[in-house]
Amino acid sequence: MPDYNLALLARAVAGAVPDRDYFVHGDLRLTYADMQDRARRFGRYLVDQGFEVHRERHELANHEIGQDTLGLYLHNGSEFLIANLGCFEARVVPFNVNYRYVAEELTYLLHDSGARGLVYHSAFAATLAEVLEGITGPRTLIQVPDATGNPLLPGAVWFDDALAASDPDPGVDPTPDDLYILYTGGTTGMPKGVLWRQADVYVSALGGRNRRTGDEWPDVEAIVGVATKGGRSRACFPDTRSSSPESSNASTRPASSKSSNARQPPRSSSSATPSPGPSVRRSREATTTSRASPPSSTREPPSTPKRRPGCSTCSPAG
Repeated sequence: MPDYNLALLARAVAGAVPDRDYFVHGDLRLTYADMQDRARRFGRYLVDQGFEVHRERHELANHEIGQDTLGLYLHNGSEFLIANLGCFEARVVPFNVNYRYVAEELTYLLHDSGARGLVYHSAFAATLAEVLEGITGPRTLIQVPDATGNPLLPGAVWFDDALAASDPDPGVDPTPDDLYILYTGGTTGMPKGVLWRQADVYVSALGGRNRRTGDEWPDVEAIVGVATKGGRSRACFPDTRSSSPESSNASTRPASSKSSNARQPPRSSSSATPSPGPSVRRSREATTTSRASPPSSTREPPSTPKRRPGCSTCSPAG
């Protein structure tokens, strides 16, 4: 089966259904074409700021990172999705930042990930400013305005200004070996980064299989065909722009200590983790180079999603 890159798949689907709604939040409606334009502009901004690939995946041990990383220190919103996809377009590795972290935890996370940059809501500017006083990075700061009205941090740029100043072509070619990083919650210790090849995490966790048969999609055309025929459920968030930032993520509060840490992906029995070279950053978990076993074909099909109370834009999956 072919290996896929998430940015290239998103391009293919958007090309087939450009005018379909992708994101709905209050009065904001973005189509697939809108999201592609914004994500590719974001990716170009990162490239123009010097984000790059230092070493390709095949040159590295499983636990090593050869790409620059960008932290996403954000509440729910379109900016989180745009930044994720924009990073994939630029071959930059985005990683999640728990917005409830105090300065000590945030300092550790930025150091452990080797973050070259950070995208953050204005609500977190004070905590970030405290952290930045004691470290040399990150070097690129992109701030998203919110109801707090906090001013722009020194050296930062507003999110929309970064998009407006950038061409919608990152000028790089993403690959299936580009990384996807998920940081665990850190409830039983400091956060740990789990590294996946995009080709592997797509098949194992992001819809890269036919749910009825458990088989991987044979080609991009099959994936685009599914998107063209259905898949009309939307990503919807409560319209909380007039409320406090603390209340805008009630649905994303960390789970209990029994479930908040992400599971480590399966590893090949032949996978080794030699000591890293001096010029390459390390994460706390090894990269997976194998895919999880397909789900059983006898598993009951997923239930039809229910409408979210009070949300006029949610619709059952097609």
